Amino acid sequence: MADTTAPQAADRVRERCHSTDMDHLREDLSAALDVVMALADAGLDDRVAAARIVAQMDQTGPQGALRRVKEELGRTALGVVALFSIEGATSMAGHAEVVTHRQSLAAMGMTTADLGWPEDRLHPAYAGSGRAWTYFQAKTYDEALAAWRLAHPDPVATTTHTVIGYWSGGEVVITGIIDGEHPVWGGTDETGDGLFAESFAVPADAPDKEAALREALAAAHYEHEEASV
Repeated sequence: MADTTAPQAADRVRERCHSTDMDHLREDLSAALDVVMALADAGLDDRVAAARIVAQMDQTGPQGALRRVKEELGRTALGVVALFSIEGATSMAGHAEVVTHRQSLAAMGMTTADLGWPEDRLHPAYAGSGRAWTYFQAKTYDEALAAWRLAHPDPVATTTHTVIGYWSGGEVVITGIIDGEHPVWGGTDETGDGLFAESFAVPADAPDKEAALREALAAAHYEHEEASV
């Protein structure tokens, strides 16, 4: 959202954050609430309330569950759950962004400051609305976030490129690389020589894009041919 309170969570898009699977939503909300419980050294009543909110999400919906966190556990609890969801890019991330939008906060009688987020976690447009966290709070939160990311790693980010070139005497000569996917074509004469254009997805952080594309081309053709012999 253009008016989101939090800065962009990550450069890479996580598959998890697009999930609408109710099991994922429950698991991810529960993980965020575990952080709340740890930060607050919560008692049995709060833990029961948190479990109930998670269990009843199929009735309230994800955003309704976040509003119940505010109603039953408090504004700061909502802030922690929302921040963890956004920064962890969990399946609750989009719902957390909606609920912490300034209009949504106003509808709940809240301001950005009520979320209790550290200043460096806020979008620059909301500078001055943050709160200082204690060493214990920051360490507990950061460790939980790191554990979540370790358990739910980013999918490999890829970029697609089209390789243009020709076969000559059994060798491949690449004459150009075009960003993006383009129509695939190719052909050879009686000697086996010929032109080609073919698209491949390679890791976005590959240090040598041409080498990665050569490997993809080899995997698609040479290895297949050797296996067929």
